[in-house]
Amino acid sequence: MFLQRVRLTIILIGILALPMASERAGAQAQTQTMSTSQLETLGVSLRASLREFYGYLKVLSEKKCVDEAELSYVQARIAELDARERADSEAADQAYKIAGAGAAGAVRRASSNNEFILAVDALANSLKPCMTEAERQKVYDTSVARKLKVVFSAVPDVYCQTPEAVKAKQIIANEIKRVKDEIQYNSYNVKNLNGRPDSQAISAGKEAYVGALQRILAHLEDNYKQLDGLPPCATGYNPVFANGILLGIYVIKATGNTVITERFITSDRITNEFSNSHDPAGVGVNIAYAFTPWNNTAVVAPFISLDYLNNSVGKTIHLS
Repeated sequence: MFLQRVRLTIILIGILALPMASERAGAQAQTQTMSTSQLETLGVSLRASLREFYGYLKVLSEKKCVDEAELSYVQARIAELDARERADSEAADQAYKIAGAGAAGAVRRASSNNEFILAVDALANSLKPCMTEAERQKVYDTSVARKLKVVFSAVPDVYCQTPEAVKAKQIIANEIKRVKDEIQYNSYNVKNLNGRPDSQAISAGKEAYVGALQRILAHLEDNYKQLDGLPPCATGYNPVFANGILLGIYVIKATGNTVITERFITSDRITNEFSNSHDPAGVGVNIAYAFTPWNNTAVVAPFISLDYLNNSVGKTIHLS
């Protein structure tokens, strides 16, 4: 019975040892594969790419200025080469931990490529752009705004909340929301200790993009404040002087003439002619009520007027 138990224990130990042995064999195989197929070429193709790209940058550096398309390509190419260099360095470090001195050449090439990357980056930064920094920033901001369908609605040249101003205000409010959502998407919250409120940090590699979004947001919020500060528009129209009851007093100047002609009946001969005139001053009073029945610039003002002309003309004739 004891021998059977010993045999059973040995069998179990052997079974448990099989996975561990296979893992060690896999690690050794991986080391052998890395040392034979990767270590000799690790960093070699990157070195050739760096030489080719460095020559391209030397040609660009001889130009008076570099346009935006070329600068964009340079930035994208440097980012690609930098990512390859980091991957090669990590692979070389991992291989050195496993293979030791067998990976020393790969480590040296990775270190040399890292220095080459720095030289390439310095040459790229020395290129002279054809645009100023402000112009380049404006072009970049415009492209970001176009991506988010932000049209930078112009603020209407009005003095109250007209329908055009209300429409522009709604458009800008929607654009502000889209920009804020995009900033939030490219940021993350940082937990602070000691009970302080959490802060917001920008995701790695998104600094320039979020900077453009923040500038766009500031411009939109400024336009929104201008529209939001407009007073309500009046709902009616007023006459020039008053709206409602009008009372007027005025002076009247009139002229009256009287002409009398006498004729002899039998012969129709003129026997006498009398001419009298009178031009006194009179006064008048009127009462009116002004209103705008059609809610436009047309004003209706019915009125009542009382006049005293003082303009009687008479002639007294005494017959004998």
